[in-house]
Amino acid sequence: MRALLFFSVAVLVAAAPARGQDAPLISAVPSSTFCELPAPEPDDIYEGVNRLRETAPLKNGGGATFEVDYTGFTPQAQAAFQFAVDIWAAHITSPVPIKIAASFETLPARVLGSAGAGCIHAGGALPVPNTWYPAALADALTGVDQYSPGGPCGPDDIVARFSSSRSDWYFGTDGNPPRQQIDFVSVVMHEIGHGLGFAGSGTVDDGEGTAECNGTDGFGCYGLGAARFPIVFDRFMEDGEGNSILDRETYANPSLALGVLFQSGSQSPNDPRNLFYDSPTTFAIYGNQRPPIWAPATFDLGSSYSHWDEVVIRQGDINALMTPQIAQGEAFQDPGPLTCALMQDIGWSLAPACATLVDTPNESGPLASGLGIEFAGPNPFRDATALRVRVDAPETIRATLYDALGREAGVLYDGPASGDVTLRVGGDLAPGIYVVRVQSETETVTERLVRVR
Repeated sequence: MRALLFFSVAVLVAAAPARGQDAPLISAVPSSTFCELPAPEPDDIYEGVNRLRETAPLKNGGGATFEVDYTGFTPQAQAAFQFAVDIWAAHITSPVPIKIAASFETLPARVLGSAGAGCIHAGGALPVPNTWYPAALADALTGVDQYSPGGPCGPDDIVARFSSSRSDWYFGTDGNPPRQQIDFVSVVMHEIGHGLGFAGSGTVDDGEGTAECNGTDGFGCYGLGAARFPIVFDRFMEDGEGNSILDRETYANPSLALGVLFQSGSQSPNDPRNLFYDSPTTFAIYGNQRPPIWAPATFDLGSSYSHWDEVVIRQGDINALMTPQIAQGEAFQDPGPLTCALMQDIGWSLAPACATLVDTPNESGPLASGLGIEFAGPNPFRDATALRVRVDAPETIRATLYDALGREAGVLYDGPASGDVTLRVGGDLAPGIYVVRVQSETETVTERLVRVR
């Protein structure tokens, strides 16, 4: 039996964009609520072999800088936390330092830790209107630290807390924890993943105390603020039939239908009640299927809705870091290709370590053969940009533009090509995240671009 362990998501705090940008469309939504999940049962021990990548060489090619404020850490714990930070720094790119407040605290006996974004932002130069972005991603997309002194939030992009009362932490960095210890590096990597944007706002009302949705037991809802604008993670969530949870004709917000969906379980990949994450890159990485989201029959705040499905993506899977469970003796030292793909589709630019995981024989990246794609203009861009397609031998290619939900937004080129072909993007294109896919008879390459307002 693999019990639920530790992974908790902080309820996010919304903040207005910094001065000089457009005002947010809804007011700030402060919160100090953290969610809790139990630690492993004594018999919950990973019996497989941890498959670890050689991450140390990749750390030198990182694309992000993290600044961590440590509270209550021993030198050994701090070294393990920094090791996990360095791994993430090799996987994502940001021109703005990512600030983390990390602390060891007295938590309930069976809680290992919790984390989430310190703030979320909407409006301004962010790509998708009426959408909240976690602070670190908002900073990366705009190139500006969105923290505003005197505003509703503090300066920390991510807030992470860990239990100071446990004796079974493994603080080594070799990825080989003893059978009955919990790998701290893996826990930290998971929690940072939530703070970077692997978290949604979906919840189910329990009918007691604070109204999670409308005070009616069993009703589900999503979004923050009076207008219930979604977090960027929410925009990719669908049911088994491909209906977006944001489709108000199918799912009123709040509604009993959302409550059922968010507690639909994982009976089979084709169950129309099941919850799936559908974005262009995750779809490709997951074998041209939508990866399933954790939606147990009883909603578990901080676990349900904001993890990969533990029933399908199991112990030892390369993508299992962001499932809601970990076993004693289990370890991870990279986010996994599926999580890297999700990070790209919510807006992160990938550093070499993540780009290597996302690149597949049928997808984007440095290929051995002659089809390639690179930017010849700015990205993100405001008015227009350009991409250059390299074709080493004469052949027919088709370049298609897709929006963040995988819908075709236009054909940029379709015909014979030899040498370089320049693709121009702009015009009346709405602000948002897009994917350019170039296909030849034998290859496919892709590139992500962002248009800001």
